[in-house]
Parts: sequence; C-alpha cells; structure tokens
Amino acid sequence: MAEKNIREVLGSKSEGINAHLFSIDALCKGFDTNADTGLTEAQAAENLKKYGPNKLKNMPECTMVKRENEWKKIMTEDLVPGDIVLLEGDSGNFGTISGDIRIVNIMEPVHVESYFLYKEHLNFLKEMTVEQTSEDPIETSNLIFHGTSLFAGRCIGMVFQTGENMLLSDVSHELLATPELPDSDDEESEGFFKRLGHGIRD
Repeated sequence: MAEKNIREVLGSKSEGINAHLFSIDALCKGFDTNADTGLTEAQAAENLKKYGPNKLKNMPECTMVKRENEWKKIMTEDLVPGDIVLLEGDSGNFGTISGDIRIVNIMEPVHVESYFLYKEHLNFLKEMTVEQTSEDPIETSNLIFHGTSLFAGRCIGMVFQTGENMLLSDVSHELLATPELPDSDDEESEGFFKRLGHGIRD
C-alpha cells in the first residue's frame, strides 16, 4: 500500500502522537510512572479512570505488565498508558502487543512485522530503535503499534495509547493481515530470515 493510502486510511489519528519526541523521563512524569518499577496499583487505577478501558475486538484476555517492581498478569482491558511491558519474539507471555508502545530499552535486536505500515521494507519487517529516527510517528523507529507483530527480539516499552486511541484501532483486520510469502528460492529473503534466526544484525 502506498504511503498516501496509509495516511488516507488513518486520517488524522497520527497527528496527535508525540510519544516518540519526548524523553523517557518526560513520559514518566506525564503518566506518573517509573520506567524501572512500573506503575503503582493506585496510579494504574487513576490512569484507568482517566484514559478508559483498553477494549477492542480480538485482544488477548490477559497481558503481562510490570507494576510496583513485579511482573504480573492483568486483564488486557485494564492496561493503561504508563504501564511498562516486556516484549519478546516467540513468547507466549510477552509476545503480544496490546497497546501503542514507546521503546525504552532494547536487549536483543527488535524486528516488527506489518504489511500495512512497512510494505516497502524487505519481508514487511522493520528494525526498531530506542532513538527517535523521524519527526513522523509512522516513520520513526522507536514506536511499536498494536496491530503489528513482533517477529523477533526483546525490549522494554512504555504504553502510551490504549483502546480506541491506538493508531490502528480503526483499521480492518483485512488491511492489517500479512499475506503469505510465495514459495520461491529467493536467496535474499531466505538469507535475511536465517540471519534473524541467529541474532545477526546486518
């Protein structure tokens, strides 16, 4: 999908996103959270009142977050801006992207898959970074959006949007779905996936 069509589908939803522009400390102050220990349960309750429940179709029932310096499983509808999450590729507990997320720390190179957002990238995969790489929230590499998939890697992130406020919340499943790659002997694609599997960066 051409970029202009992406923006036509999203409308003005990306215009209010600025989480990629601020420092982690500034975001922590804005959401009354701590990047190391997460929200307190009291502040999480306040944020839930302020931002509303994280309710969308096809969301997992539970999500892992760090609150009061402990990893715990919560109902996904209770996930709020300011929650600290761990994302891991191929992980049952930590593999789901249940909110729009600002990357705080990367432990292993992170590649996110999205046919809708990253069609121009090889195999629809984009390598993410802690650093802001663009003023544009769609182009920058330090934001991960619900509706995309974590293909590989490991990182800590801070939720900055949930529910209907998420960038891709209004995009249909058909547009977000990644088509199967055709069977071929494409050595470039095959080599790329092998390198990812061995944790080797280009």
